Amino acid sequence: MTTLLYRGHSYTQVVQDQSKQLRYDRGVYAARQNDARPVRTLTYRGCSYSTGHESAGQAAGSFRYRGVNYSH
Repeated sequence: MTTLLYRGHSYTQVVQDQSKQLRYDRGVYAARQNDARPVRTLTYRGCSYSTGHESAGQAAGSFRYRGVNYSH
């Protein structure tokens, strides 16, 4: 039992300690994270944008961003 001394008075803990030892499994955690992240694709003006674990593709063609013209 745990005892607390507060302002000269002694208090004992009434509730029994029922703690559990938790374990961490990295493989299970990573698999759940991957399942929780669906790959979403957005098509805007004919260009596809996606989120997820795929690598981003190289931009093709000419485009303008904030007043600056880019071409590949």
